Amino acid sequence: MNINDIQYKTSINKQAPIQQIASESKKHQFYKELLTGVIDSSLSSYFILLKSKIQANKVATNKVGERRYIIGFWLSNSISYTTNSEILSAALSTGNELIMRPGLTGSRIKVATIPFIYFREASFWQGINFNKQLTRESQSINITAIACQGLFGGVIANIFDTLVGHSIAHEKGFKETCKWMINKESNFTNVFKQSLLSRMISCVLTPTIAITIINSPHSPIKKWLDK
Repeated sequence: MNINDIQYKTSINKQAPIQQIASESKKHQFYKELLTGVIDSSLSSYFILLKSKIQANKVATNKVGERRYIIGFWLSNSISYTTNSEILSAALSTGNELIMRPGLTGSRIKVATIPFIYFREASFWQGINFNKQLTRESQSINITAIACQGLFGGVIANIFDTLVGHSIAHEKGFKETCKWMINKESNFTNVFKQSLLSRMISCVLTPTIAITIINSPHSPIKKWLDK
C-alpha cells in the first residue's frame, strides 16, 4: 500500500462522520420545521375557519365542510413549513384550498380562483421565511420580523384572501371578482376589514409564536431540542 492509498482512506474516513452529522442535522431541522408547523396549525385553526366564514360573505357554511377544511389546513400548513420554499409551500397550500374550501359552502371549484389563492399563499410564505430568518439571527424580540409577517402574511395576503372567499362562495370568475373589488358600491372593504383581525391572529400572531418557540436563540424549547 502506497502513501496515496493511505491518504485516500484517511480522507474517506474523515468525510464519513461529517456526512453523517450533516444528514442528522438535516433530519433534525426537518423535525423542528414540522413541529413549528404543528404548533402554528393547532393555534390558528379556529381563527382560520372564522376568517373563511366571514369571507364567504353572507353565504352559509356547513359543519362537514368546516371539519374537512380544518383537517386539510392543518395537514398542508404543517407540511408546508418543512419546504423552506415559498413556491413549493404556496403550491401545497393552494392545492388544499382548491379541494377543501369550496366544501365550506358547497360551491363548485372555480379555476379562476387559482391566481388569488396562489398570490395569497406566496405572500404568506414569504412573510414566514422572512420571520424565521430574522428570528434566528435576533438576540431579542425582532420587531422587523413581526412587521414583515404583518405586511406579507397579514395585510397583503388578506386582500387576495377576501377575493378568494368571494369568488368561491359566490362562484364568480376572475373578472367578476376583480370588478367586485374595485366597485365602490360593493362590500369588499367591509369584508376585508371584518376578516383582517382573524387573519392577523391566525397568520401573523400564531406563526410568530410558533417560530419564536422553535427558532429564537433564547427559547428554552429550542435549547432543549438542540441538545
